[in-house]
Amino acid sequence: MAANYDFPPIYNGDTFKERKLIISKNGEPTDLTDAIISFKISTKSDRFVKDIPTTITDPLNGEITLTAWDIDIDDYKYNYQLKITINNSTLTYLTGSFTVLNSTECR
Repeated sequence: MAANYDFPPIYNGDTFKERKLIISKNGEPTDLTDAIISFKISTKSDRFVKDIPTTITDPLNGEITLTAWDIDIDDYKYNYQLKITINNSTLTYLTGSFTVLNSTECR
């Protein structure tokens, strides 16, 4: 079963900061050698919106990096999925929501 994490809201036009994650099972890092990682944002109705670049930064210790990117999508509460494919087997590892706010709203 996938873990769930809702990112804090972010304003349209701001930068989503780079984040490092450790992929593990039962407390042990997952070997990500030859793995494929995908981080996709979609609407609540599962319409694909954006694929966020990810990098496997330390495969033996299960470390991946979600790359920083400028928020250039419409104001909306999106869903996301982080999937890992190893040896032709795909696992949804992390899911949650991602809310983009109007940049003209009072901060």
